[in-house]
Amino acid sequence: MGDFFKPTVGWAGDVTPYYKDGVFHLFDLVDRRESPQDYTNAIAHGPDGPLQWHHLTTNDFVHYEDHGPILPQGKIDEQDYSVGTGSVIERNGIFHLFHTGINEQLPVQQKIIHATSKDLYHWQKDKEFLLCADKKRYEKNDWRDPFVFWNENRNEYWMLIAARFKSGPDLRRGCTALAASKDLSSWELREPFWASWLYYTHECPDLFKMGDWWYFVFSTFSHQFETHYRMSKSLEGPWICPKIDTFDTRAFYAAKTASGGSRRFIFGWNPTRENDSDQGQWQWGGNLVVHEVLQDADGQLKVDLPDEIERSFPLPGRVDPVFRLGKGIREAGQYTLDGTQGFSWLDLGDLDVDEGILLRARLSFSEGTHNFGLILRSDIEQGDHYQLRFEPHRNRMVFDHFPRKGDMPYMLERPLDLRPGKIFDIKTILCRSIVETYVDHSMALSARAYHNANRCCGFFAAEGTLRIHEIKVQ
Repeated sequence: MGDFFKPTVGWAGDVTPYYKDGVFHLFDLVDRRESPQDYTNAIAHGPDGPLQWHHLTTNDFVHYEDHGPILPQGKIDEQDYSVGTGSVIERNGIFHLFHTGINEQLPVQQKIIHATSKDLYHWQKDKEFLLCADKKRYEKNDWRDPFVFWNENRNEYWMLIAARFKSGPDLRRGCTALAASKDLSSWELREPFWASWLYYTHECPDLFKMGDWWYFVFSTFSHQFETHYRMSKSLEGPWICPKIDTFDTRAFYAAKTASGGSRRFIFGWNPTRENDSDQGQWQWGGNLVVHEVLQDADGQLKVDLPDEIERSFPLPGRVDPVFRLGKGIREAGQYTLDGTQGFSWLDLGDLDVDEGILLRARLSFSEGTHNFGLILRSDIEQGDHYQLRFEPHRNRMVFDHFPRKGDMPYMLERPLDLRPGKIFDIKTILCRSIVETYVDHSMALSARAYHNANRCCGFFAAEGTLRIHEIKVQ
């Protein structure tokens, strides 16, 4: 399987997830991309026209039912001509969707708007509801992505809003505004929920509790397009920055979470690149990607491949690896790559990624190893390929293209504690241009790879030794 959802027409954008009675309801912003014009810089609306909500349902993150648009597009002079991210909450049997109305032709371009439903499938616009920014404190046209939840301690609803202060350093004015309500109808603006002076804005806020900890999730684009989180024992703060405060790379954005009882999942999108090229600009929208969110003993979060997706792949097939370069030893189904004097390559042969494959392995490396990892989509001479490379001296894994083309920065990276002798698990999904990797049930790296489909894959060691304890291809 390994097929990552996209709409029949266009691409998936920000997802507002909501769980009810065994079903995940995913309200997805769809960018139709119906014209050939440049759409690389779309942020708040579709470049070829307004964004529109679509409704998806799933119970396994593999099979999705697309129920189509949930609300008609507003007229060109109405606030909801285009729409932005929001949240769903239930009160007294009625579901409330608070989201963003976006119209760049109006004096106030962004306002919080509202719709209701009795069944999550049929929605009605609330034409009377509009919540605007306090113009004395906030910029009027950066006021979006409301997240609404019930605050038991205060006995009221809270709404977190992606906002920007009117004054201060331009790239650091981002803040999370706060509004409160007793009935979801009348809202009072309060002091900001979180003002960090770190980013241009805090997009797509999300908040949840797991164990004793509260987690505040948000996305930023001022430095790197990433989804971050902070943690606290109280909604009043202070909000602590964990050692690794991101869930994934630049290729997993605008992520929000939902819990299906005892488990929590985070939903983001892996963006496409212009002209289906590794040299192309990253675009707004792409394919839906789901990680499972897990918690360490110290409260810090990690992510893994959901079991439902892993089980969707067929049973492992037969692989007959061949040593192509350097020295290698095969014994009892295990492989040792000796690259102490240079480079060693174990070839798994061509792998068909059109239908999606899952490559699983258990690896360890020796003291002093410079780097090692996976070779993906290589020609037989290794003149053009991708590397999922582990660099012990930098404690990181990276996704890179070999050879680099000029100064093009292909590399995506994630921090990773790499210790000699330790066996660690790796799971990599290859599905057309999408690459999704998980390491040790704790770290994810999303990427795109457009060249050399269905070419050789394998493992390598450079100036060191890699031991492959197990290989499975599904």
